[in-house]
Amino acid sequence: MREAYDLLPVPLVLGIMIFGIVLVLAACAPTAWVDRAHKYIDKRRQNR
Repeated sequence: MREAYDLLPVPLVLGIMIFGIVLVLAACAPTAWVDRAHKYIDKRRQNR
């Protein structure tokens, strides 16, 4: 049973790292799209 406890932290840490990366990408993606859309709208307004 001791081997199970020795192996537990590695997959747990990897899972938390992957979850953190996905969370950061999900949080940054909408702001990047909103920023691009805002720049596009401003560019269209300046051309008029």
